[in-house]
Amino acid sequence: MTSTSKDDLTGRAFGSYVLIRRLGRGGMAHVYLAHHKTLDRPVAFKILKPELAVDRAYVARFHREAQAAAALVQANIVQIYEVGEIEGIHFIAQEYVRGQNLRQYLTRHQVVEPILAVSIMRQVGAALNKANEHGVIHRDIKPENIMLAPNGEVKVTDFGLARIADDKRTDLTQIGIAMGTPLYMSPEQAEGHKVDTRSDLYSLGITSWHMLAGRPPFEAETALAIAVQHMKQELPSLQGIRPDLPADLCAVVHRLAEKSPDDRFQTPQLLIRQLRNLDFEDIADWELLTERLAVDETIHAAGAVTIAQTKLEVTRQLESIMRGHFIPWWRSTRMLVCLAFLTLIGAVAGTMFAFLRPPEDPFARQALIDDRVEPLESAQEQYYAALWITDPVQAEQAWKAVQLNFPPYDEKGNEISTHLLYARKADVRLGALYLQTGQFEKAEKVFEELAGLEETEEELRLIGIAGQALVFDHTNETLEVERLLPLLYREIDKIAGFMGDETRALLERYRSNGLEPAQNH
Repeated sequence: MTSTSKDDLTGRAFGSYVLIRRLGRGGMAHVYLAHHKTLDRPVAFKILKPELAVDRAYVARFHREAQAAAALVQANIVQIYEVGEIEGIHFIAQEYVRGQNLRQYLTRHQVVEPILAVSIMRQVGAALNKANEHGVIHRDIKPENIMLAPNGEVKVTDFGLARIADDKRTDLTQIGIAMGTPLYMSPEQAEGHKVDTRSDLYSLGITSWHMLAGRPPFEAETALAIAVQHMKQELPSLQGIRPDLPADLCAVVHRLAEKSPDDRFQTPQLLIRQLRNLDFEDIADWELLTERLAVDETIHAAGAVTIAQTKLEVTRQLESIMRGHFIPWWRSTRMLVCLAFLTLIGAVAGTMFAFLRPPEDPFARQALIDDRVEPLESAQEQYYAALWITDPVQAEQAWKAVQLNFPPYDEKGNEISTHLLYARKADVRLGALYLQTGQFEKAEKVFEELAGLEETEEELRLIGIAGQALVFDHTNETLEVERLLPLLYREIDKIAGFMGDETRALLERYRSNGLEPAQNH
């Protein structure tokens, strides 16, 4: 497989590791999905950026990350397998977690359901408890570093800012870069004071507030301004924003995020104990959420793993040819077919490059090979599967598949209520996708159809009208937005989810410009 850029090492082999595709880039390292040939398992392969590898201090800190994290063997911590250097490449091989991180979940759903939020808090607390036992401080707890696996398991990753509390050697965390993330950083860390496990608990508290409120509690244009708010400004009342939340849960979040470390939970174990005392009666919610998480195995595994394994098989057979090993004719034929297939994909991708943003890894994008997404067991499963898709092109196909695979009406024109429900919900998501990716003409068509629904489907109809207003706002059709303002001001509380949040922001902006209808003053 050819790399899409000169710094992309996809396809390269380092010792027993073959790099399959790039998963992401951080401040210090590039992360790849790799296959460990000897152990025959996927790993996350973290490579120190070349420009940093020339600095001995950075290299020392990079290796120290692995040494700190490798000692933390616990179910809720991403496990380090190996740290080393091959061909001048400094790397860390660690556990590969299928699924998404909490930031990606929030991007899709805006908020985390209370019962799932408590599960995340408990499991992150368990990870911090193990770290505390070893004197390790994470120093950068945030949504991006919290992984949500398909089976509901939560894992904390990236101990890149970890530090051994009783280590008296030179403090490598003070290399000339900002440590931690200002949106979730504790006051004592922002001020440069000594930190301990209670600082990580503060960051978990701010992350939990974000999970439940749908946004971080403190936001500003500069990192310094955010840090000052963490130090000086009172945390907004979570229950004031979400009166539907249990008061006990809100109290736990606020205690985690107290300004003074002495006022917080003193250990992660005390936090876990308090969370266990919370009572949730609606078990059905948890079953629905775990079903949503489990769907990842069906979609991502089918696309990324199956094709990646095909590619690996081809690679292994090519290596056998290079070594002069005999391959039976029936396997050779299969190999040639695979090679031709992969070559065809590459040619098509190259042709379309000027028109569509290509995915990071065509071998992990099954939905782009065939316009029809594989049907699942039900419309509900098809809908929840689509929630996991992050690539815009693939997501469009996945949302369309809800109605394509489960038509809302039978051959006689009779309504299939469950299919229709998820078809409508998929339309909302599809319209939002078009809106977010700047495809305003497509978005307008979707929202226009929703806006034309009958009064009996009031919420969906209002979401359609709100979507139209957002499209008109993006396309600078101010008069069209103003035409819809009276209805939106009057009915905003009936517009659900992320469409409601975006619409409220739009209305607030128009209100500040004096365009609120007189009857609403």
